[in-house]
Amino acid sequence: SSGSAASVIFRDDAAQSRKGVSLLAGANLGGNVGSRSAAPARMASSGSGAGVNPQGMYGLDEFKYGLPISATLGVKWQFHPRWAVGTGVSFTMLPSSCSGTYINADGESFYSDHINHFQTYIGVPLNFYFTIMESKAVGFYTFAGAAVERSIINRYTFHKDGERIRYNEPVKGVQPSVGL
Repeated sequence: SSGSAASVIFRDDAAQSRKGVSLLAGANLGGNVGSRSAAPARMASSGSGAGVNPQGMYGLDEFKYGLPISATLGVKWQFHPRWAVGTGVSFTMLPSSCSGTYINADGESFYSDHINHFQTYIGVPLNFYFTIMESKAVGFYTFAGAAVERSIINRYTFHKDGERIRYNEPVKGVQPSVGL
């Protein structure tokens, strides 16, 4: 996937020039804006089989993604003049829209060409930082790391006959990621 990101990071500069712990707060806005078509999919929280209602979202297609928004609070430990390690808690909101078919608890189905999909994740990042150059006015660094995130909201919202319908679908497991 391609995209751009704008980041803002605030840090405790007094701890930056010496070994110690810094507080970090960051925000990201960007990445993955656009659309894609997906193969027909079935997204449902219930299993299939005799006596089980197949309530859920089916055949989701033509995704359009909004700007993901992330915020992170954490700490960074400077264990060497050029090296540091950091961790914290991240919160990410990912909006999108798509088309697809919804089957309700009574087994009734209908198609909508405008379904709003909203996901929210909470995660724990672990990053290693290397200071390339630093002066009193500016500093340049690079980092690599990994994160584990868990979906806490996975909601579809759409309209049928003037009525707003919300369908919440649990997401099992965690989502690992690696970044440079």
